[in-house]
Amino acid sequence: MIALVTGATGFVGMRLCARLMEGGHTVKAALRPGGNSANGAALADMGAKTMPVDLSDPQAVLTALDGVDTLYHLAWKSNRMSRGAAHQGVQSPATENLAALQTLIDGAKKAGIRRIVFASTVSVYGPETEWGPIPQTESGALPELDGHPNPYFRFYAAAKAEAERMLRTSARPVETVIIRPAMVYGANAQFATQMVTNAVNGNGAGNAPHPVQWVHVDDVSRALVLAGEREEAANQTFNIAGRKAILNHTLANEVRRLATAGFNGGQGDILDWNARVPRYDIRAAKTKLAFHPQIGWRDGLKEMVAAEA
Repeated sequence: MIALVTGATGFVGMRLCARLMEGGHTVKAALRPGGNSANGAALADMGAKTMPVDLSDPQAVLTALDGVDTLYHLAWKSNRMSRGAAHQGVQSPATENLAALQTLIDGAKKAGIRRIVFASTVSVYGPETEWGPIPQTESGALPELDGHPNPYFRFYAAAKAEAERMLRTSARPVETVIIRPAMVYGANAQFATQMVTNAVNGNGAGNAPHPVQWVHVDDVSRALVLAGEREEAANQTFNIAGRKAILNHTLANEVRRLATAGFNGGQGDILDWNARVPRYDIRAAKTKLAFHPQIGWRDGLKEMVAAEA
């Protein structure tokens, strides 16, 4: 496989590029002009061909796609999600993100590439407080989030859902695979420092206990590679999540134990939620991607906390 990866210098992108190259694939890493030069240099040292690519420039995108058979689209400008009026629609940088996606789709069709793999999110299902039956499956209709009172869903999740729709309706004959990861964690996750600090201070979980189904970044990168490789994945959507749902207080207690007592300390007051109903159904990923989460939550948290030491 010759893969172009957007968002290559990001948390997931770095792991994806490394895993692709470990599997013998050729990686072209599309870097945001003026972006993370240190991570770009690290990718080059690993063997990736790095290049600055302005995703708003059709010719630059077409040039980057030359010789590529699989496009991994991870780049996504985040939104400050200011608390404007609830009736406001999906706005910049959501608009910019969707415009970049359309440029990539147009370029992929012109270049004749085989497949686009898109990193979406389980947030397209909306807030858990508004869910019906669980676990969430890929086959259900998505809620209308454009105009949602919560700015996270109004801006970020609504734009991801619209991106999924664009891929399904306008990318053919290019194959598409949509990956919906749950919360991604691991060493150097953006939220890791704050989570460890909060947990050590005893306020890392919030007030209301609720189950979460986080997924380790290594498992996400593994799923993305499989999404590019496996023929059965063509034109499919997959939830990617951990093996089981864990209480948020359990995660915070474990982080606190690791950060304050060392890795050999007592388990403390960790609740056993192993039998909790999953939040996200990953059976499709197991069947068609041959994806099985390999990083247990305790091992994943141990790695994350160690990186913060």
